[in-house]
Amino acid sequence: ADHKGKERYVHLQEHLRFEPKGVLDIGANRGEWSKMIHSIWPSSPIFMIEANADHKERLLATGFPFEIGLLGNESRTVTYFRAPVSVDSGAMQYADTGNGIFPEATASGVHKIFQRETRVMHTLDSLARGRGQFDLLKLDVQGAEIMVLQGATNVLRGVHFVQLELAVVPYNIGAPLWTEVQAFMHRIGFEPYDLLATQRKKGVLIFVDVLFVRHDSPFRKAAHRKARLIVNRNS
Repeated sequence: ADHKGKERYVHLQEHLRFEPKGVLDIGANRGEWSKMIHSIWPSSPIFMIEANADHKERLLATGFPFEIGLLGNESRTVTYFRAPVSVDSGAMQYADTGNGIFPEATASGVHKIFQRETRVMHTLDSLARGRGQFDLLKLDVQGAEIMVLQGATNVLRGVHFVQLELAVVPYNIGAPLWTEVQAFMHRIGFEPYDLLATQRKKGVLIFVDVLFVRHDSPFRKAAHRKARLIVNRNS
């Protein structure tokens, strides 16, 4: 899962000559996706944002600049849900994935499973201000994709590609599903470009990782030209 979609990004580099001026990793977790991107584009600056402070040491070890912050559509106080996995020596241990403002749907119920924390939510525009231009953006934010992008009007102006993890079935309580997020992306000027990965549980499709491209991006136009050549060659 850490390197999902790597071959598709290599394809993007080799076939469209895409070289990111800046890469923004939202929901960086331990920084594995950023390290994968750095292996393809070692000269592209990377900036990571992660809501879970437990990952601070791991993110420091990557060497990439980062911020610990919870992102959304405006600056306000919200409830943040953390998923405990065990109690060790009387101290609660928390899961390192699945935390966010939309708790995961569980048979046991939200109140029994999740620790609630009051957190200050920020916009992506505010945390990324002064960090330069980004043209590749990845979000893995547990169902908060639309909210984060609503707070990223300025950042999105220079973005060519956006990677989103989208839920096919209800997984986070109150979070939008794939079709709703795709409709939102269309409204803000992005179309699906590539399918990077799928996640299944017991054979059931749960998540898809989709790479979106800006509708008026020269890379989209170049990809369409190549596609027409391939279709014509095989017809």
